[in-house]
Formats: sequence, structure tokens, C-alpha cells
Amino acid sequence: MKLLIVDDSSLIRTRIAKVVESSPLKHMSIVGLARNGIEAVKLAQQFKPQVVTMDLTMPELDGIGTIRELMKCHPPPNILVVRALNDKSTAIAALKLGAVHAYGVDNDPQALIASQDNAHRNGVMDRFTVLSDKDGAPPACDVLVANILLPPLLTLKALLAKGCKPGGLAAFSGMLAAQDQELIPAYRGLFEDFVTTQQGDWIRVTAKRCG
Repeated sequence: MKLLIVDDSSLIRTRIAKVVESSPLKHMSIVGLARNGIEAVKLAQQFKPQVVTMDLTMPELDGIGTIRELMKCHPPPNILVVRALNDKSTAIAALKLGAVHAYGVDNDPQALIASQDNAHRNGVMDRFTVLSDKDGAPPACDVLVANILLPPLLTLKALLAKGCKPGGLAAFSGMLAAQDQELIPAYRGLFEDFVTTQQGDWIRVTAKRCG
């Protein structure tokens, strides 16, 4: 099975590739690493991947626009997009463009209700699953993206850890600069190899699941 990795961060592209190459996914072959949507479309037309991991926030052509173009391929690839509930509009847009399934996790009951209503209005409720901190974890994945603020990241750490396979890659974003000093000690023991990347006032922390 051919895999295309799409992310504007070279660190994230490299780490996803390392997770795939060092995991039991021996049937998965990486055919390209794209820095933006334009590169992704060109590589997809050239190599025809069956699976694409997709970042939604990229320069030149964002993730939603890229998904729209990739769904024109014959056959269209399976696209993995994982977003948090505070980013529910992009998750639902991705579903409407052909993403197979999206999981949203939040500890705010009102956010859960609003997300379900939004998914229902857009006709994608059958492919959009919302989970609270009292529900079970989403299916464990090789790459986990949690784009939420620090307080829910701390509250949901056990649930998020269950949603990432041992040796899998996680990216935690939505935090302000220096908040990694609270996140990393809280997640240590569940994750390792922490790396912080800053853009403006915001940071993203990537890590590998222990195990």
C-alpha cells in the first residue's frame, strides 16, 4: 500500500515517516513527502497513493483545498485527517470532501452538542464520532493530532494516550509559548522524545508514544 505524507513541517513529515518505517506496517510504502497542497497533488498524480496523511493548515494550498483536488483522482485515496472539536468546522469540511471518518474529543459538553448538531446539519453524522472524557478512547492510531488548549490537553491525557499506538507519533498544538513546560511533565511516562516548535505566540509539541 502506497502512502503520501502531507505536512508543512519538515519535523512532522520526518517523524511520521520514521513511525511508519519502524512500525509493523510492512505493507506500507512511503511514496512521497509533500510540504504543501500543490506538491501533494503533483505527487498523488504521479504515484497514485492509496493512503494520504493530511495536515489542514498549509501555505499555497491548504488541506481542504488539497482534499478537494485529491478526491478527483481515480481511484481517490483514503485520507487521514484528525482534528479536535474546537476545529470542528475543518473536520466536517474534510468529511464532506470525502474523508472516511473523523473523531472529535472534548471535555466540554456544550462543544460535544454543538459538534453533533453541526455534523447532523451537514449530513456527515454517520462518519463523525464525538467522545467525551468519560467515553472510551478512539481507535488507536499511528498518528494522533490534538489541536486543543492546554487545560483539556491535561484533562484528556489518558484518553489521548489510549488513542495513539505504542511507538506512534503525537502532535499537541493549540498552546501558547512556554506552556510546554506544563504539558511535557504531565505527559512524561506516556510519551517520550518531546520536541517543541514555535510559530509566533503558539507552540506545537510532538512526541512518541511509549511502549
